[in-house]
Amino acid sequence: MSLLFDDGGAPLELHARVGEGGEATVRHVAGRDGVLAKVYKDADDLDQHVRKVVALVAMASSGLEKVAVWPRQLVVDSSGQAVGFLMEHLKGWTPLFSVYQTRSRLRQMPQGDWGFLVRVARNLATAVATVHRAGLVIGDLNESNVLVSGQAMVKLIDVDSFQVEVDGTVMACPVGKAEYLAPELQGRDLEAVRRNQRHDLFALAVLVFQTLMLGRHPFAGRPCGGLEPTLEQSVANHWYAHTTVRDVPLRPPPGVTTTWLPPLVQTLFERAFGTDASARPTAKVWAESLRELEQDLTACSPGHVYWSGLAACPWCRIERRSRMRVFGVPVDAKGTVLTTADEALAELAEAAARAGHLPALVQTTVPAEAQVNNLSPIPVSALSEAEARERRRDWIVQVGRTCAVLGVGGAAIAAAGAGTEVGMIMGPLSVVLAYPALFFQAGRRARRVREVRAERASLRAEIEQLGEAWEANPVAAELAGKRAQLDELLRDAGRAEEKRSEIRDRYLARSYGNEVNQFLSKYSVLVADVNDLSARRLNALYEQGLRTAADIVPGKLEVVSDLDQADRDQLLAWRERMARQFWRSGGFSLPPETEDLADREFTAWVRDSVAKITDAERAIRVLTEEVENTQRSLASRMVAVYERARVVERAYEDTKHAIVLGRRSVTQARK
Repeated sequence: MSLLFDDGGAPLELHARVGEGGEATVRHVAGRDGVLAKVYKDADDLDQHVRKVVALVAMASSGLEKVAVWPRQLVVDSSGQAVGFLMEHLKGWTPLFSVYQTRSRLRQMPQGDWGFLVRVARNLATAVATVHRAGLVIGDLNESNVLVSGQAMVKLIDVDSFQVEVDGTVMACPVGKAEYLAPELQGRDLEAVRRNQRHDLFALAVLVFQTLMLGRHPFAGRPCGGLEPTLEQSVANHWYAHTTVRDVPLRPPPGVTTTWLPPLVQTLFERAFGTDASARPTAKVWAESLRELEQDLTACSPGHVYWSGLAACPWCRIERRSRMRVFGVPVDAKGTVLTTADEALAELAEAAARAGHLPALVQTTVPAEAQVNNLSPIPVSALSEAEARERRRDWIVQVGRTCAVLGVGGAAIAAAGAGTEVGMIMGPLSVVLAYPALFFQAGRRARRVREVRAERASLRAEIEQLGEAWEANPVAAELAGKRAQLDELLRDAGRAEEKRSEIRDRYLARSYGNEVNQFLSKYSVLVADVNDLSARRLNALYEQGLRTAADIVPGKLEVVSDLDQADRDQLLAWRERMARQFWRSGGFSLPPETEDLADREFTAWVRDSVAKITDAERAIRVLTEEVENTQRSLASRMVAVYERARVVERAYEDTKHAIVLGRRSVTQARK
């Protein structure tokens, strides 16, 4: 880039580019804080640009510089040729479209309520009025050529695109956005058109409308009559979508409505967007009217400012319906009492989240220690060959001992010289006296078995009693009931939006009951889509007075004797299908007071649900702790009894198997 200077000869060092268009580039100027340089690119049109800029610099005044980023100095190259100009750099200002569009405003100017927007619109009107008083025409007045500060100050930019008359020569504004061009300019060659201030007034009215109506364009509406006009066509045909004084093929879109504006402002819009261009309100009229509106504002909560002539805050209503914030200050940020259905829904979500994190019971089933079956028998194998040999040897030894006892007895008798008679007595007597000694050991084992068996049965019974006490805990049963109740409440909470729709649909059905019946009366019962009812039976219904879907109601069906419940259900289902067609046929809304009734009913349901969930949550926490305390006590006893039972069980098994298998020791057999 060649060396550049200001018109005083001071060199200019241009730095980072701020913006660039087809005609020029805007850059920072080193060493000059708050100053930008706009340098033209196209050498062919440079002379015309320079002539206009020179004229604008000459027109500069404190008033114009207050409302517009006015050219301050020429920028010249090393040959002295003007190639651009210096202007103010507005740091932190934002385009108008970022202010009236909700999302960008919430992000960039969260403090901006509707009163802020009214002030922006008023300052914009004042800026245009100031320019018009100077005899200028803005020409390309649009949402991007207006910058707004955080204090609602407004300045116009792209001043060098203004239409300027120099020495009798009109230096036109050859650019413009179609959505801001007056109807008489639509489709015209702007380079060949001499603009006038009435054209600016149309664009001003559009910008004021957009600013007050959160970005809505006044000619954007719902088409009717089979037309699908473009926005430019609507503007060209004066089809102001919100008009109440003319018949146009557009209807206002749902949501924000001009009825929230004072009648005077509504009238100004009708004039601005009507067919008579000369009737358009001047910028000064707009500024005065908006000043009056500012004096007539009220607030319902932080962030919600509205015209005091309304019965209720429109922003509360639109936020409830859209489920999003329109203005930046959260309603609960300053401790405001939560009253709306959406806020109640937030409470419900929090309650459901808390309840979803309730601690579960540590032990939900009877412990293994309380199950007698877990005292499984200790496995004992059959006798091995070696054990069998040992067992036979034992018997042989026992028989040998018996014979030895008998032999010793006989020898003693013989030694005593007794006769055969004595021997016959002493022999058996010796056997009788010897055998108790021989079977003494077996008798001890049998007694031991009986003792162990009795102890085993006692411990098993105790374990079973503890298990029954665990399972039959009444608090645990109550806890299970509360859990089931909470699960049901949480399921209902998860269907809160369905509940909301259900309530609203009920109110809609009441409000549109006549329309629904009129719609249903068009469908004859003779062609009802019910598979199980023959044409003859449908004809019979018709003859009994049930002629259309509107007649298919429970009360009338009950008096028809030849219909069973399945038939009635089919007919009612058919009516319901027909009714759904009605609701699908178009958008339906409730009157504000009815909408509020539906919201209040829903809010009451939500708050009742929150209370029930909270109560259930608290009860479950208390019952859970109580059940766990009981379980800990039972578990401690179970462990102790179970350990004793295991010892006894082992002793029982050992003794039993020792007898049955003839082992000296079961323990030895397991080795």
